Amino acid sequence: MDYLKLFQTHSEYEGFVSGDTMVKPNVSHCIQENEVHYNHIPKPDEQYLTFEILSGGTLTWSKYNGTSYARTIYYSTDNGNQWNEMNNYSSNVSINVNAGDKLIFKGNNNCYGAYSDYEYFSRFGGTSRFNIYGNIMSLIYGDNFYEKQYEYPEDIGLYKGLFFGLFSNANVISAKNLILPLLELHGDHDYGWMFIGCSLLIEPPKLPATTLADNCYRQMFDSCTAMATAPELPATTLTECCYEGMFYGCTSLTTAPELPATTLVSSCYGSMFSGCTSLTSITCLATNIPGTSCTYAWMRGVAASGTFTKAADMAGWSTGANGIPTGWTVQDAS
Repeated sequence: MDYLKLFQTHSEYEGFVSGDTMVKPNVSHCIQENEVHYNHIPKPDEQYLTFEILSGGTLTWSKYNGTSYARTIYYSTDNGNQWNEMNNYSSNVSINVNAGDKLIFKGNNNCYGAYSDYEYFSRFGGTSRFNIYGNIMSLIYGDNFYEKQYEYPEDIGLYKGLFFGLFSNANVISAKNLILPLLELHGDHDYGWMFIGCSLLIEPPKLPATTLADNCYRQMFDSCTAMATAPELPATTLTECCYEGMFYGCTSLTTAPELPATTLVSSCYGSMFSGCTSLTSITCLATNIPGTSCTYAWMRGVAASGTFTKAADMAGWSTGANGIPTGWTVQDAS
């Protein structure tokens, strides 16, 4: 959106754009000198991870299950002129924020969580409500995030996830302009649990990855009860548990994202829409379902009636919670 601003003099303009305001006009007119100035407005993928505070309170940086995945990150309230450390190793960090504040974040860590016998991760939280936007990779590559945003970090290790649990149970409202730029995922649980329990989340981020890893989106939006629209899922080759429980308990979700993959694998859709009580429409183009675990309980507790769109040459669907819900209308994809 264009931001136009009038200034009486050039000096007034210089004072404004060199100040601490987070949002600069991209077109400015100085009336006395009859000057027009243009300022580049960064696109979302050019911006650091940004929190737009909607209600006053606290913003916290905490660790879950010990210090194994405690991390140091940095935030700025003045558009990067000064950076402040947040280190949750010895104790969780809490800062006070006010409605209208904007905070940008960066870090130099190759991942923020792991899932093996137990869950370990660092996460944002607190009492304030906020929107998030900008490039998530500023938490991985710091100031170099834009140039390296499509590079998967090296040496992430087994069972680790880039952003596992990062916003779990936080009061985030919109993440529609949060940029998750990676097209290839390689770690267990990269986005697993990322927004689990975010009951206020209305707008999720886009998910452009087409190369998936095991568990990569597992329970990503579990219990996001306010989310009525799901992001598109473009991958056509699936991995074990890649979408397991992804939308579990999303009670406002009415239409599932189209599922274009033709061959399913173990637990790829397990419990994916379980508990989605408002769900009435799904398109699944699978033609090869090698076992019941692929779709185990994926439709448990959905609406009593709805429309299931399947591949025209697929005749092997079962009926019930593990297949096409009982009572639903079945039609072939055109």
